[in-house]
Amino acid sequence: MRLKQAEKTREPGLLMYHDNQIRRAETAMQYCMHSRVGPRAYPGSIDAVWQNDPVCGRAGQVRGVRCGIPKQRSGFTIIELLIVVVIIAIAALTVVPMVSSAASMQIRSAANMVAADLEYAKSMAISRGQYISVVFNEATESYQIEDQNGDVIQHPVKKGFLYTMDFRNDSRLDRVEIVSANFDATNSIKFDYLGSPYNGGGAALNSGVITLRAGSFTRTVTVEPVTGYISISD
Repeated sequence: MRLKQAEKTREPGLLMYHDNQIRRAETAMQYCMHSRVGPRAYPGSIDAVWQNDPVCGRAGQVRGVRCGIPKQRSGFTIIELLIVVVIIAIAALTVVPMVSSAASMQIRSAANMVAADLEYAKSMAISRGQYISVVFNEATESYQIEDQNGDVIQHPVKKGFLYTMDFRNDSRLDRVEIVSANFDATNSIKFDYLGSPYNGGGAALNSGVITLRAGSFTRTVTVEPVTGYISISD
């Protein structure tokens, strides 16, 4: 109102020009007062808005903020920090289970492999009509399948390779160790043409147990006497 009264005292030729200027300032003030930045950034009179706001005023080069658009804040919000903390906590909780699950998976795979190789030796003895032996070496964490002459047979899948299994040199099973392989106090078992099991001394098997371990997990592979039935247990 002061601006209007002041302008009326001037020459009539300038009155319309100043009225237009005042209307522009009032329009700018209304626009900024309804924005998120205007009321906070430019409290005071129309002149303050006219002189300091880069869009609403004529001295916009003074500030680098556009009228109606808030400044971008630096840093993180509490919600963002909480999300980061939760992600880190979840990642930390999954590290130990992943390590333990690797040992658990390896021990299961190793037990299944030993049982399968014993079954293969038994089936080879039946199909060939001769003794086929499985010889374990606890010191080297390995075993091999031999024919009745004591020669290691060829692997049926890996052509050109002998049928040996070395846990230490197999990255898939390098956590596994052979704790014991006991066949009536011998380290080998053989099957005859009927699939019946014998100990390393050639006598009918009374007890055959292979114990495997990986970390805190253990598995036992058992060969039953007479029938040669093979099973896996914890």
